[in-house]
Amino acid sequence: MKKRRSKRSPKLSPEKYAEILRGTELQEIFLESCSASVNREMMFGKVGIEVSIRERASYTKQDDLVKINHSFNLTCTHPEIEKGRLIKISATFCLLYTTVPEFDDDFFDVFKETTLPVVSWPYFREFVQNMTQRMSIPPLTLPLIKSE
Repeated sequence: MKKRRSKRSPKLSPEKYAEILRGTELQEIFLESCSASVNREMMFGKVGIEVSIRERASYTKQDDLVKINHSFNLTCTHPEIEKGRLIKISATFCLLYTTVPEFDDDFFDVFKETTLPVVSWPYFREFVQNMTQRMSIPPLTLPLIKSE
């Protein structure tokens, strides 16, 4: 998994981020939507499958409740196959937090690059492992998130 880097310079000091984070509590996490498909004929006998993962996150806030949608899209391809995906797995997790009034766009820009992946990535890893087993293909184990 690639390192996560913010696209913009954070407008929030580390101290302010920590203060807002202390006032933010996870209440619930659940799978909001998902899909999975496999092309068995194209996949048969292929070694060296390439895995790519895209993700995006957004939030809405009402009073002290924040709803975050964190979407993951995994595709597996092979260099010998020009078009078509061998495997495609998508999942969107909803995370509900109670928080302080200071939870805003500047905070979320940092949160989605640092804290959010630590919370939601294990759910997606497990989802992919489980779905590939259920699809009767070799289980796909995604890497852990590693920090420097």
